[in-house]
Formats: sequence, structure tokens, C-alpha cells
Amino acid sequence: ATFRAETGGTPGLSNNIVPDFLELPDGNLWIATFHGLDLLDTRNNQLSHFFAQRGEPFCLSNNLIRALFQDRSGILWIGTDGGVNKLNLRHKPFRIIRFDQPGVVTNSIATDICNGGQPGNLWVSVNGGLNSVSGSQVRHYTLVPERLRDFANFITAVWRDTDGWLWVATQGAGVLRVRETDVPAGGGRLSNLEQLCKNSPTPRINDDYVMSLFDSGSRRLWMGLWDGGIELYDRNTGQIRHLQAAGQYNLTAFPNVALLEKTEQGRPVLFIGTRGNGLLKCTFDPASQSLQVAQHYRFSAGRKGSLSNDKVNALFTDSRQRLWVCTSGGLNLLEADGQSFRIFTQAHGLPSNIIQSILEDGEGKLWVSTQNGIASLQLLDEDVRIQAYDVFDGLQDNFFSNHCAARLPSGQLCFGGANGISLFNPSNIRPDSIPPLTRISDFLLFNRSVP
Repeated sequence: ATFRAETGGTPGLSNNIVPDFLELPDGNLWIATFHGLDLLDTRNNQLSHFFAQRGEPFCLSNNLIRALFQDRSGILWIGTDGGVNKLNLRHKPFRIIRFDQPGVVTNSIATDICNGGQPGNLWVSVNGGLNSVSGSQVRHYTLVPERLRDFANFITAVWRDTDGWLWVATQGAGVLRVRETDVPAGGGRLSNLEQLCKNSPTPRINDDYVMSLFDSGSRRLWMGLWDGGIELYDRNTGQIRHLQAAGQYNLTAFPNVALLEKTEQGRPVLFIGTRGNGLLKCTFDPASQSLQVAQHYRFSAGRKGSLSNDKVNALFTDSRQRLWVCTSGGLNLLEADGQSFRIFTQAHGLPSNIIQSILEDGEGKLWVSTQNGIASLQLLDEDVRIQAYDVFDGLQDNFFSNHCAARLPSGQLCFGGANGISLFNPSNIRPDSIPPLTRISDFLLFNRSVP
């Protein structure tokens, strides 16, 4: 077969000047031209074209291609008149789902993720509504409650409880809920919503700006407010308990952005992560429905083992019931003494000190999202092994949102950020087994090269 640049709409080479070409192990052919890069599928003689695009950081830097080379690890190196470009031809295990709607200006930044009622289904909130994800199918919903409609689609958290209710926390419209079975299948406007806000009929909440949701598993739903304290919703009675203080501590002083309840010595304990005042450990008395501060963890410069930063982004307990605290100054592990933290930062290999979310996979390995990609983390006695991944590995973006993560029943992990969500199976991610070649480029003796 002969291939050349054609006119009149017939697909062909991008340009007839071909300075180089490269055959892949599968028989396909990369073709360098003076006006772009072509890939020939030799099974059906179909050509794909790749061009430089202004403003696109992950496209060719220049359309005039002069040389091609593939290294031992499967990387394709592309020499252009605008520099050397790099393309990873190996299988990328990260799947991306985006939420931009054709012809509609939307905010596609994912803000939270939770599992749906059917295995593999996800609910993903964005600052522009709610999305249902089933396989590759995405349905978008615009929330239309009775009150405060202008703020209803600025969503901070989403959660599905064991009774099948879908709870949505918003920045200005309080908390909305709807039975998952009552959500129309095709997307669109969602108006059959129950609403908890300052002006709703009983029950009401103290603040319409809701930062976080946490279901205890004991039919207690905790709601962290911006400056109204904490709400405790009893799923048995439908009653709300307003908590503006924990003993002498004022719960309204700082935004309560992350909540986590666990049991210690047979008693419920609520951990409260704040935006600027560290982490609170509170005992909860179910009889009086009151909180008492048992420990206040804060950053203290120069004190070893203190919380690394007072801005808490997410809380997590692993399979060994250890508490992990994601902060804007590193990842913190609460030590067994309950008083101090072991801290992990960029100095240990994390891609950023701003840790947004954390999950655990089926093999006990931890995964964190940051403002500069994601990373896996394995504790090895006193050592730690960290592997970082970024947008060049196939992530949706390097920026991820705080507490925006979920583990699917299948074992897949999902993290959300600036351009949608990244979904992957941790067992499919293996370290590079091809060691780099070692070459001695120079030998110095008394700071002078020795021939």
C-alpha cells in the first residue's frame, strides 16, 4: 500500500516529507512528518494524526518532526523543531471520567465521591451539580430544592446511607436528601428533594454552609458546619441535635471540615478536623447527646510529634484502626500512645505536602491524593516506601480535591479533582521492572578529568 498526503478530504499522511519512521512490536508504524506525527494501524491501513495545539500542555511542542526513538521501557521519544517530546506507550492503568457537558459551561471540579446502591455505580458531586456514574455512562443532575436554589449545586459532600437515602451537603442551601430509587434515570432537574436548612420546617440546622458529612454506622449522621458548629441527625427519629460547644470549646469558632467517629474502649469518639485550629478528639455521650474534648491536637513549631499543620483536609482509619490525618502540611499518623504523630512529607517522597484524601487498597497499601498528583505508601517498620504518580501517568490532573475519594466494592480506588475523577485498580499498577543503564560520563581526580 502507498500512503501520501492527499487533498480533497481523503485521509492520508499529514505531510509527504517523512524524515523517520518506527515500527512497534505489534507491527504498527509511527511516522514522523514535517507537519505532524502519524500512527499507521497496519491491520486495517488506518492512519491517526497528532498535531501541536496552542495552549495544550500535553500535545506535541512542534509539528515539524525529525526523529523517533523507543527506549527499553517503552517510551517513545520524538525529536521536533520545538524540542524533544516524550510519550509513554505502555498501558496506563488510570481511567479518567470527566463531567463537562457538550455546549454547556459547567464546573467539572469533583468535590466528593460515594458508592451508589448498585455495585460499581458512583455518585460524584461537582461545583455545578451531581453526577451518576455507571461504567462509562455519566448522567448529570441539577438540584432544584424549594429554598435557596442559587446555592444548591455548590456541593461539598455526598453520601448514600444504608436506607437508600442520598445526602447532599451544599455551600449555602443546607443539606438535601432524596431516595436513590426516586432519582430519575436519565439525568436532568432533580426537584423532589427534602431540605434541611435554617429556614426549613422542623428539623432545622444552624448554618446553610455545610462542610462535611459522616455516617457513624450507628444511625448517627454528623454534619460539620462552616460557622454553626456540628449537627447530629438521628436516623431513627429524624431529630437533630445542635452542638455548638464541646465542654468549654466553642465548635463554631472554626469551620469543621472533616468528621470521623470510631469506638475506643467501648465508647464512641468523634474526631473533628478544622480549617485552622487543628484536630479535636471528643468523647460522645449517647444519653445526653453531648461532646467533651478529650484531646486537642495542634501544630507546635519545634515540638516533635505535634500535628504538622492546623488545616485538616480529611480523616481516615485503616484496617488496623490507625487514624490518619491529611493536612496542608503533610500526612499524619496518630501513634499508639494517642499523643503524638508520625509525619510524612515531600522529604519522604510525597509529591506535595498538601494531602487531600487517603484510601487503603485490598493489600493494605495506602494511597493519598495531593495538590500535585497521587502516591502509594507502604510502611516498612521504621522505613516508608512511596511511589508518586502524576498527569503524565494518566491522571485527570495533578490537582485533587480534599476528602474526594472512594473505594469501590470491586477494590478499585477513585480520586476526584480539577478535571473529573481518576479510577484504577491498584493491583494493575506495578513498579518499573527495567533498571536504568549506568554509564560513567566522567572521572575526576583532584577536581580534574582523568582521560
